[in-house]
Amino acid sequence: MKKFVLISFLFLFASCSVKQKKIFDYVFNATEAITLEQSKLTLSKHITVLSFSDSSMVDRNSSIIRVDNGWIIYSKNSESSILSFTSEGQFSGYIGHIGNGPGEYTSVYDVVVNQKSKVLEVLSDGGIFCYTFEGEFLYKKEVFYPAFSFTIDDRQNYWFYVGNNTTYGDAKMIRTDEKIANVAYYLHQKSNMLPMVENNFGRNGEWLTFHESLNHDLYTIENGELNLSYAMDFPNYKLPEKLHELSGMEVIAELQRSNYASIINYLENYDYIFLNVLLNNEGERIPEVYYWIISKKLQEEVVIKIDAEISAESYLFNTQYLSNDDKLYCLGYIWENKDVESYEENLNPSVVALELNGLFR
Repeated sequence: MKKFVLISFLFLFASCSVKQKKIFDYVFNATEAITLEQSKLTLSKHITVLSFSDSSMVDRNSSIIRVDNGWIIYSKNSESSILSFTSEGQFSGYIGHIGNGPGEYTSVYDVVVNQKSKVLEVLSDGGIFCYTFEGEFLYKKEVFYPAFSFTIDDRQNYWFYVGNNTTYGDAKMIRTDEKIANVAYYLHQKSNMLPMVENNFGRNGEWLTFHESLNHDLYTIENGELNLSYAMDFPNYKLPEKLHELSGMEVIAELQRSNYASIINYLENYDYIFLNVLLNNEGERIPEVYYWIISKKLQEEVVIKIDAEISAESYLFNTQYLSNDDKLYCLGYIWENKDVESYEENLNPSVVALELNGLFR
């Protein structure tokens, strides 16, 4: 079910507002969901097995970035070094190291490829550490914002998501220029909630997307501005109205006793919108997991329910990015059945590419 609606947001700080835009408003319908077995999603997949080495074990729930010569794999908000693999999955080295020495980072909050300079930029305590794709340290940029995620747009602006951090008033997003200067503030909302660590920025081809897991509005960053793209509707799964008036454990308790939808991942390219959605049902211990895939060309939708009995280590629960050639990349173990309960300690996960085009044929 779709309809055109005009959504306008005005944030009263300088001239930093989300541009008004005519958008599609999509309505999620869980009753139309098909099972993974009924879909064609996993019938044709490309698997890149990551080579095993005692020194290159990949953490669970890691993230991947595609670079010219292979894959960069890191664990967000961790104290593990960043790993580099070839396109064939062979371990090729480290991107810097954890430590306190020159060119070393103490933790990894987020990693971004600067497409213009072909530099890998690592957000850590005290700033952004910059490396070549081969792992050679180049320089450090000083950053004073307590952000857990960031991105760089095509104009070399930096976007830092600070979330609900009262240090910066009610702004949840900070934009700077490439010198980390000329600051602008976006997404103003008064909130008592604690800052959340999440993957806010979508790993896509040419599209730069942004979302919050506890917000049903989706955004793109275009021409140096933050634009509202879609307002998604989840009937009977609304977020609590007074969510931002609560704090700490009050938020967790309120969510646990609510029927609400959470958007874990938002990816978009020229052909598709992909959402990884969790539906929390009051009294249920484990949320329901769905893929919501929308063909923009055909104006058709496919909703796939991922069976809760599939191992949480499966690649199906760790979607990563959507490429320009319509492949959905995931990272995890090749488990799609319900009888796998554990994983081998000496086994690395794999990079799995799923073809979306076959879903609509």
